[in-house]
Amino acid sequence: MIDNLSPIGEVLPKNESQARPLTRIDAFSQRRVWRDFLETGQTLTAVNIKKFVSAHLGEQKTKDGLSRGHQHRLPKSRACDALSDPHCAK
Repeated sequence: MIDNLSPIGEVLPKNESQARPLTRIDAFSQRRVWRDFLETGQTLTAVNIKKFVSAHLGEQKTKDGLSRGHQHRLPKSRACDALSDPHCAK
């Protein structure tokens, strides 16, 4: 996922918690969403990135605190591979 974002510029997610929300979308959309996020000028935090990606996916919080809407999730194994997470079962 980081290699996918590298052609965009020097600003990349700094840790796994910032990168994880981007694994929910396809590679082409990752670049577009990341570029759009950077253009907002928001502080680079996991919470801000997660909210931005959720808004992109059309998710809304319900009264019970659960997210509703389109969710384009990768299977856990692909998300783990994308982040090279040593804690993921392979």
